[in-house]
Amino acid sequence: ITIPNLTMNTMYEVMICAGTNSSINPHMIIRGNCSTPGTQLVARNCDKAPPLMRRSTDELSAGVIAGMICACFAIILAIAALILW
Repeated sequence: ITIPNLTMNTMYEVMICAGTNSSINPHMIIRGNCSTPGTQLVARNCDKAPPLMRRSTDELSAGVIAGMICACFAIILAIAALILW
């Protein structure tokens, strides 16, 4: 989302809130909780800044490690089933 008419070199506080239409009453909007406030400094040419760097590839999350263990176990199980067959 782009917010127009912001002053440069100014710190803004941003909160995000969402809502949805009720499935029972389409004219009623149900609002969700707002996010915690975050601050953003608006600097000159901030729209030209490079995108945020992705997380380092040196780190492996617990989900990736668990997936690798499950995949290795499945391969070993398939090889054992093929040999015993």
